[in-house]
Amino acid sequence: MEILKIIPDISVERDSSVELAIQKITEFHGRYAPGVVIAAYMVDLALELLPVQNEKLNAIAESRVCLADAIQVMTGCTLGNKYLHVKDYGRYALCVYGRDSKQGIRISVDLNKIDPQKTPILKQFFEGSRTYESVPRHIQQGIVTQEFLSVKRNILRAESVLVNLPAKPPLYSLEKCLHCGEFFRPNPTLPQCLCQTEPLLYS
Repeated sequence: MEILKIIPDISVERDSSVELAIQKITEFHGRYAPGVVIAAYMVDLALELLPVQNEKLNAIAESRVCLADAIQVMTGCTLGNKYLHVKDYGRYALCVYGRDSKQGIRISVDLNKIDPQKTPILKQFFEGSRTYESVPRHIQQGIVTQEFLSVKRNILRAESVLVNLPAKPPLYSLEKCLHCGEFFRPNPTLPQCLCQTEPLLYS
């Protein structure tokens, strides 16, 4: 991995494009959230720095939060088409990379770049240390967004990476469960039908 220099300034045209993306992500996500705004700027930076511009893309989200929705809206890599890999590492980071070359850009939030004096609520947001006794959560969400928009790319970290993942997960053959009668796809992590290995989802 190679750490890349980030140009903090963003053009008016590109900023307007990100704002439009935020509107679309918000509709898809179901509500306006700080994570949506931050994720949109992260995806945009990854796309700008991507060394392969004419290649089909894959993406990785390293947590199960707003990142995945921003990636799906802005890149076309989705859970449904299997070009988005969600790795629940609990890290606010993502990667966009060329499907064939595997060359990509990983973007993360660098906590060391967040000034606790200038953007205290943003710092608490990423540290998970916010409390809501004096300021309600919905008010703090707005503050987090405002503080991020005052720094934008300045708190992000960009790395040039080579991804070690297949373009798509393998598609296994269908089998009929002898117990429940439904068809399922056995795989190394799920060799048997869920009706035999997990508590029932429905009652």
